[in-house]
This record gives sequence, structure tokens and C-alpha cells, in this order.
Amino acid sequence: MASHTESEIACRGKNKEGRHHLRQIGLGLLVAKGTKLPLYYSVCPGNIHDSRHFETIMDEMFGVVCGLNKTKERLTVVIDKGMNSEGNYTWIDEHSRVHFITTYSTYFAQDLAVIPLDRFEVADTTGNKQLIEKDCYDECQLAYRSKGEYWGKERTVIVTYSPKTARKKSYTFDSKLETIRQELLKMRTKVKEEAPHWKNSDDIMNRYLRLCQRLHISSNLFSLNFKQSEKGLSMSFRKNPYQVKQKKLMFGKNILRHQVRPRPKSYRLLAAGLMRVGSYRSWINKAPLIKTMGVIRRLIHETPVKHVIMDLAKSPFFTCF
Repeated sequence: MASHTESEIACRGKNKEGRHHLRQIGLGLLVAKGTKLPLYYSVCPGNIHDSRHFETIMDEMFGVVCGLNKTKERLTVVIDKGMNSEGNYTWIDEHSRVHFITTYSTYFAQDLAVIPLDRFEVADTTGNKQLIEKDCYDECQLAYRSKGEYWGKERTVIVTYSPKTARKKSYTFDSKLETIRQELLKMRTKVKEEAPHWKNSDDIMNRYLRLCQRLHISSNLFSLNFKQSEKGLSMSFRKNPYQVKQKKLMFGKNILRHQVRPRPKSYRLLAAGLMRVGSYRSWINKAPLIKTMGVIRRLIHETPVKHVIMDLAKSPFFTCF
């Protein structure tokens, strides 16, 4: 949409793909999983963050869902980590018939992300059962269950581990570490040869920080040391083994949180949540409605960020921004 075109809802805001110059529209869509037909929709200005619009749109959506035939008495909201606003969970806590399962960034819960794998157990999922039948025990998804206080209340915490994802991330991580090491060797050579623009330690450190930003990797994985003497500036570096180890312990792990319930019922619900989250993207790829929206996406930016699932997973709810 052109900049001079007047619109109350097409606004510039934070874009998940970094295209902040584009005007975008917030879209909430309730879809029946069985028929793939839309049941309800709501639009909002593109400069309103989805977490701020959460309460308003949830009230509307739940009214529609609860009005459907054969609707269960309890609803489960599956929320991604972009929606982790304390106000949203306070709103859910006040509704006795509404419960949530949410992912949580490992960056903000590193104490959970670095838990050793010997404390994990094989998750009771259909995928794991199929792997066990094929004697592929090392490929099974693992899970660790605990509790903690989050958003003002005690919550159930499930940490999952995927060996396949961990291997992929480890390969990419090692490749980036090697790239940084090679660049640091070049930097050290330029400092030793007293090349132009390589005589100031602050400038060199800034180049290193920009390199890490470009590779999307933490700068604390290497330590750079500079020493000024009569012969000039000298540079040395070394890898930080502790930080590298801690980073690798987080690979392949996801954190899910939920309201505390009695163990048997809570465990089954969270296990179901794991399976739904795991099959979420594959379901999107098969849904005719979402395929149609893929064509629309060329004109209007849309990205599903959360969905509501009833106990029988009949009506997913997508909010697209």
C-alpha cells in the first residue's frame, strides 16, 4: 500500500522480518480445523503489538468458541514466546475455564536450559513410540518436568530436548566459531604488521563486536587481549570454553510453561501440548485455507503467532501480524 493512501489500520510498526518501512495490518482469524473454514475474524492497526491486543481479541474469540456446539467446558490457549506479557497471563488466570501452555525463551531461563540430559526422560509421544519401534532410541525427544514461580504464580515447567535440532544447531555454531577464529587470526596479523587503521584497540574491538553481530552470535565466546609496549600494540585471543559449553547445553531445548495442576492430568495436558506444538507447522502446510493465505501473503504480510485449541483440538485460532 502506498504511503499517501489513507488508512486507519494499515500502519507502520515493528515487523517480524525487519521490514519496518512497510505498512501492515493486524489480523485475528478463528478457523475450524475440520473444515478449514473461517469462523470469525478481527483486524487492528499494524502498529499495535499483538500482546497489547490480546485481551480484547481473546474476549471476542472465546465468545465465538463457547457458542459452538459440543464446546468443552475448558479451553487451552497455546501461546508463543512473543506473547509473554504478564498482563496476558493475569487475564487468563482470572478465567477459571481458560488455561494456557506457552513457550519461553531459553535466553531468559538459562538455569533451565542448561539442565544436564541425564535428568531428562523419554517423552511419551507418538513420534517417540515410532522411533523406539525402529530402535532409534538416540533420536527420541526427551522431557524434564519441574515447577517455578512465573508471572506471580507457581507454574508447571516442561523442558524438551530434540537431538536432531541440537545437532543442527551445534554444526552451525561450530561453523560460526571457526569463522570468527579465522577472522581473529587475520586481525592479529594486521595488528602485528601495524597496518593502517589497526593501531587502536577500541577500534579493533568494535570490529570484533560487529563481526559477532553479523553472525548473530554472542561476543563473550572469545576473549580479546591487547598490550601496548615500546614495539607497539599486540593482540591475543582465546576461546572461552565455559561460555561455549553453556551455549551448547542449550541447543535443541525448548521450555513450556503451564498453570499448576495435579500431576497426572497436568502431565497428559502438557504432553498433548507438546504434540500439538510439534505438529503445528506440518498442519499449516496441509491446510487449504493457509495455502490460500500464502498467496495473500505476497500482498499482505501475515505470520501466525498464536492459536487456541480446545481439548479435542477442533478450532485453532491464528492471530497474524
